[in-house]
This record gives sequence, structure tokens and C-alpha cells, in this order.
Amino acid sequence: MISVKKDFNKTPTALLSGKKDAWKDKSVLSELTALYNGKCAYCETKTTDLQIDHYRPKDKYPWLANEWSNLLPVCEDCNNAKRNKFPIDNRKVEPENKNAEILIKEEPIIINPEIDTAENHFYFNKGGLIYGHTNRGRKTVDILDLNRASLIKERKKLYDFFFEGLKNNIIKEKRDKNYYKNLKEATFEQKEFSLFGHQICYQFAKLTLDEVIEYISINRYMIFDEEHDYMFKKGISEDNIEISEISDIYEQEIVLELDEYYKNIFEYEPKKKLELPFSITDLSITKFQGIKQLDIKNILADTQWIFLTGENGFGKTSILRAILLGLIGNKEFRQEEIDKNTKIELKLFNTLMSEYFVNESKMYYNIFGTHFQKQFNSVVVAYGANRTNLKKDDSKSTISGNLFEKPESDLYNFERRYKDLKLFPKINKEQINSFENFFKKIIPNLSKIDINSETSEVIYFENAENGDELPPVTFNKLAMGMRSVLAMSGDIVQKLSEGYLAVKPFKEYKEFSGIVIIDEFDNHLHPKWQKMLVEKFTKIFPKVQFIVSTHSPIPLLGAPKNSVVLKVDRTKKDGITAEKLDIDISTLSPNSILTSPIFGFRDIISEANKDLSKLRTEDDYDEILFNKEIEKRLNKFVNENKSE
Repeated sequence: MISVKKDFNKTPTALLSGKKDAWKDKSVLSELTALYNGKCAYCETKTTDLQIDHYRPKDKYPWLANEWSNLLPVCEDCNNAKRNKFPIDNRKVEPENKNAEILIKEEPIIINPEIDTAENHFYFNKGGLIYGHTNRGRKTVDILDLNRASLIKERKKLYDFFFEGLKNNIIKEKRDKNYYKNLKEATFEQKEFSLFGHQICYQFAKLTLDEVIEYISINRYMIFDEEHDYMFKKGISEDNIEISEISDIYEQEIVLELDEYYKNIFEYEPKKKLELPFSITDLSITKFQGIKQLDIKNILADTQWIFLTGENGFGKTSILRAILLGLIGNKEFRQEEIDKNTKIELKLFNTLMSEYFVNESKMYYNIFGTHFQKQFNSVVVAYGANRTNLKKDDSKSTISGNLFEKPESDLYNFERRYKDLKLFPKINKEQINSFENFFKKIIPNLSKIDINSETSEVIYFENAENGDELPPVTFNKLAMGMRSVLAMSGDIVQKLSEGYLAVKPFKEYKEFSGIVIIDEFDNHLHPKWQKMLVEKFTKIFPKVQFIVSTHSPIPLLGAPKNSVVLKVDRTKKDGITAEKLDIDISTLSPNSILTSPIFGFRDIISEANKDLSKLRTEDDYDEILFNKEIEKRLNKFVNENKSE
């Protein structure tokens, strides 16, 4: 879809006749066909069988049936996909209100090529699939079925044609002098799929000139004539492009290098060193729950853990809530719950497509909608400090409820799912094993999960430190820390699986992707568990970005090397602020982390210690015991010598 300029004041004569179905006059379709160069207004397919679509369906807006600005030429497939669908983002104009100014206030979801800047809402991958840059773009792709097989096939053919030409153009013997001319013409509005042509032209022309030749020359020892190399990088006209002769022995290797290079640009799969399909790299929050203006920039795209530290009441929870609101939008909130002046902007990097997504500058861009789940099998999950209660039924919990401490804050009841699976143990054997093994991985001293045959309650078996199996207990009788981990982990798996299973069958938890937000991560957890849980989540969910607040240095000990710490502060003048600290936490001990700017806890000596000369400075307790034993033996040796 590309933008088209229609003169709304030059209405075809047939539409002015006053006839009820004037839009059916052949001259109307003829003018639309000419205006759109014989292409469908939505998918850009060229066809001789165009039909007229009413952008606002005539059965819902009958007074617009013959309105020139409401008529678009479309192919049969797009017409059948759209039919009378017309979702809007605010309140629909009622039939009795035909005032044009009121109509303008209506906010349609489907992109209109005559009103919207269509190019800002879509992009493609090398396989010919179209995606939405914006929420409206994504929903438009869904409603019009713009990824139907026939369209994908034709768009991929266009990509393959120019990619083959690119490879041949690099090799002088096969060079086509018209290559760049054809590449430029692919962007012309008369051409089929011209929006895709724009992306190909940008990638192949600009990237090729500035990067590909230099890339190949470095990696394959190509020797360029200095003057010609300069001219090649200067422009894309065939008249000023010359490449020095390339030896035949390198020809095949060059093609392979190009394949690999463009695979990294276009291939719909994550790079090995960047496993996070999506990650937040920048955030800007304005006027939200004590935040006047907060900006964090340049978080690396492969940052799996972001830690927020700061004293109680300094605003860590407010920042986490703002991030969540920026991700899911205001769909779970009443209008009066959100300040109308609040502005939240997030920048996310998509490693699958090497693309950045920036939420729209105004209110609440919902990048994690249903379409996002279908395209990238990713979701967002969030938890507040209290995460120990399970829902009484097997209904889904809201995304924001727990973090925002709403009445509907209880988490997904994973026990009910387990009971359902156990009804047919033979059929569900694989799923039951996966379920049980997951929780045993998360909680090492959990030896078994089962169902009490008499009470039908799920029971948990724990191992003591010496390995003995303890008597089974129900969920509500488990320690608070274990309940918290079980409830949150079960909820995470359920919600992450919703995005993953939207596109492919379940294989492994490590394929789940998304963003998980957790407030007071260390709450109810023993220090061992604080470190261990970070390590477990990192390993089990390598494609998930975790954004958590903590009052303890211990979780940072379990974090990967490239983790980021945001130090949160609060003053009357500036409100809640945050600073990205440039500290490598992988080299620090708990004492070092506590006394560093991460926590700023300078007074770490016991109040009961009145003699600093007796202060133990060893790194761990085993070393203290060892040194005490040495001191004991030395004292004994000295005393024995004195007696002699």
C-alpha cells in the first residue's frame, strides 16, 4: 500500500447524478483505476478485475455510498477479506450525525491510502511478508489478509529478482548496466508492489554502495582501482560505477559472501549473539506517578536483565508501571486512571528484522497486541511485590492487574491445568512430564508434584538438605518464597506460551519470547534463591528480557555479564529520576555491590562491633573458619612455648 493523492473536489460526474447507486457507474471505476495505475489500493496487485470498495462500509454509513472520498479500487481478494469490517479506535459516528467535522474525529483502524501516510505503517522481510510498524498497520495486515500466499509469492519473486541481479552486478562479466535503473523504477507508483520496491531499493542501493563492496573487499582480498572504487561509492548511476576485474577463483566465494551478508540483514531468524527477539533500548516517561521527566538511552539490544535499585519510596514501582503502560497501552485502564498529560515513549529493537520500533509520540502505543503475538510470538508479563495468590478458576489474569495492585491481581491457576492433564495421564504424558520438570528445574529441592487421590489437591514433595524426602504439602502450606516462585513461574509460562503457540506447536520453553517485568524480585526469597532464580530464568528463557527492581545485591550475582543497572532517585525539584550506571557487576562481590553507587550503602559494619581490629575482612565464611583454626593453633603453639 502506498499513499495516493486524490482530488476530493473533482468528483466524477456520475456521482453527482443523484442516483441511489451512482457509484456503480463504469466511469467511476475507470477513474479510480487510472488514479491507482490499475493496482489494488490495499495490496498493490495489478489486475484488470478491480472492484469498488467503500472504505467506510455503505451498510454502516449509507450516506457515504456515493462519496468520492470513500471509494477505493480493490482486488477481489482484498474486497472479500475486508467486506464490511471497519473497526475504530474511539466512538463510532452514529448514522443520524452526518456532519463532516464529526466524521473526521472518528479514528478508523484500517489504513486509508488517500488520507494516511501509508508508508509509515508497513515494512517487509526478504521472504515477502508484510508487517506493521504501528498498531494500525498490524491490524490492517490482519483484516485485509495482506500476507496471503499469492501475495507473499509475488513479493518474494521481486526480491529474488533484484538480489540475483545484485550478485551478478558485483561480478563484472555478468554486470547488467540497467540494474540500478530497474532498481529505481521498482519504486515508481505505477509498478506493482512499489512500497516493497522502496525497501529493496533502499537496502540494495544505499547499503550496497556504502557497505557491501567494502565488506567483500576486506573479506575476499579484492583489489579495487582507487578512482573507480571512489566513483562506485559516490552514486548509483550505471555511468559512474566501475569495479576492477575479479578473478574467477573468487567468483563463487563472493556470491556466498553476499548470501551470508544479506542473510544477516533480511533473514527472519535471530542472530546467534542476539537471542532476544525484542528488547527495550530507550525509554522516555513524562508526567506519570511522580515522574516529571525521565530518559534512559542506549541500552544494548542484547541486554537480558535490567535491574532497578534505589531506596523505598524512590519510585522503582512507578518506572516499572510506566514501562508496562508503554508496552500494552491503556486497554486495561479506565480513562480516569491515567493522567491525560502522561506521555510514554519506548524504543524496542527487533533482532529478527534488525528494525527499531518506536511507540507513537502521543499516548500508549500497544506494540504487544494480538498481531504482535502472531508475528513474533512474544508477549509482555508483569508482577508486583505480592505474587502468591492463584485465581480460583482457570480464567486468564490481566497483564497489568498484579503490578498495579488491582482487585483482579491473582495469578493464573496452574494447578487446575495440571489436574486437567492428569485426568488422561497416558495421552498427556509428554505435557505432564514437561510441566513437572519445569517446576523441578526452577525449585531444586522440589522432588515431585502429584495429586492426592483422596482430596484431589495438588501436593508438593520437598527434599531436606540431607536428601530426605519431606511429607507432601499443598500449595497454601508451602513457604511464602516457594509459593511466590511457583505462582509467578506458572503464570509466566502460561502467558509466554500464548504468544508462542499462536504461530507454532510447543517444543521447548527456551523458544518463548517477550518481556517480563517484576517488582521487588527478591521479595520472600532466601539469598540462595535470589541468585539461583536469576540464573534459572536466564537459562530457561534465553529469549526473554527481564526488567526487575530489587533491594538486594544478591540477584545481581546471578545476572549475565551484560546486565544493566538503573539507579533510581527522587527529589522534590526533579521528581523520580534514574541513571544508567556504568559498572561491570560481574567483577563485584556483595560487599562491593552494596557500597558501590548501585546501592550506596556505606555503613556495612555491624553496630555491635566496638573494636574494628577484630573485624573479619575475608571474602567468605569458609575462609574465616580456616583462619580461625590457624589462629587457634598459633595461640596454642605460643602458649606451649611460653610454659617451657
